[in-house]
Amino acid sequence: MKKPLLFGYGRRERNGVLCLFFLVLCLSFWRSSLFSFFLEEEKEAICFENNQNPSVFKKNQMYNYNPNFITDEFGYRLGMSVEEIDRLLFYRSQKKWVRSAKKFQEVTLVSDSLLTVLSQCFRFPSFKEKKQVFSKKDINITTAKELQSVYGVGPVLSKRIVRYRNRLRGFSLEKQLKEVWGLNSEVVVRILRKFEIKKVPTIEKININTATFKEVLSVVYLDYSQTLAIFKYKNRVGKIESLHELKKIEGFPVEKYDRIVLYLQAQ
Repeated sequence: MKKPLLFGYGRRERNGVLCLFFLVLCLSFWRSSLFSFFLEEEKEAICFENNQNPSVFKKNQMYNYNPNFITDEFGYRLGMSVEEIDRLLFYRSQKKWVRSAKKFQEVTLVSDSLLTVLSQCFRFPSFKEKKQVFSKKDINITTAKELQSVYGVGPVLSKRIVRYRNRLRGFSLEKQLKEVWGLNSEVVVRILRKFEIKKVPTIEKININTATFKEVLSVVYLDYSQTLAIFKYKNRVGKIESLHELKKIEGFPVEKYDRIVLYLQAQ
């Protein structure tokens, strides 16, 4: 005759208890793994790229963090109030950065005592200074020697550019540089990378209605036949009211009108 089991447990009951114990053990292990996963996710979220590697974090030890990436949960764990966290999040939503412990306190309004504790683990990224913007030189005052710093501009071309600039009484338009004999478009582009017209030269304009033939002929863009045509037109109409009338004259270089009017006026 079999002895009765203690506490009245049979084989089925024992198997049930073992299954329940095994199930609880599995759930505990899964919960622990899940918590570790979220902990690692949190660590990675508060790290700043190239500033703090998540792999250096050690369990049960304090680690440095960038306060710009404090989340609601992490801020609460640090001892910050909801209002203090909200102030930081609002500041960051404006694409602004906290770059010092002092600025962190100004934004969040945390107490001095809390700031002392928190700032011990603050780690801010190193912000590189902005490179100075390259400043171009004024092509109207540069020397021939300075122009030779451009690839493709030698002593001959640099002197030719300066002579033509003097003849024009200064470059008023960038395209006037293309008029220099022997200067190709590629070299012009390279010149304009280093030089520019910072100030348009002041040119004393000639009154076309009172000027002599020789004075009008002195305009760089007009030759003898074109000047003669202008005077014939003026003698016919009596007075040129507007320089736009010059475009009506046969043989007038219309394509150069924007440069010719730099030197003429109708009064």
